[in-house]
Amino acid sequence: MKPLSREVVIKELLGKPLKVPALLQKEEPAGEWIVIEKNETARIKIIKDSKGNESIPAFTDDEFFQRWMPSGGYYEAFYGRDLFSICVINNMKSIIVNPGSTSSIEIPLEEIKAILDRN
Repeated sequence: MKPLSREVVIKELLGKPLKVPALLQKEEPAGEWIVIEKNETARIKIIKDSKGNESIPAFTDDEFFQRWMPSGGYYEAFYGRDLFSICVINNMKSIIVNPGSTSSIEIPLEEIKAILDRN
């Protein structure tokens, strides 16, 4: 079977629920508050690169989530389209889907904006 193209995979993610590692308000300060929409925020874990650029990690299922956070944790679930919009609102560098796995895909902000414009 031929592997799915990047475009097909990303298009499928738009309608799929994605799990984003979340923090309870009383937990350590290793998370960031993000704006979901006007007057609504969430506190999530983010990935920072060596230049301080911030990306949102997102997982397609429990297996990938548990591999990345083997000691367990909480998550917020967002449909891909909503998460893409959250990335734009918060000016994140990218969304990294299933980080640390062989099927990981990084979707940069500019590509996310173009996808939202087309869909």
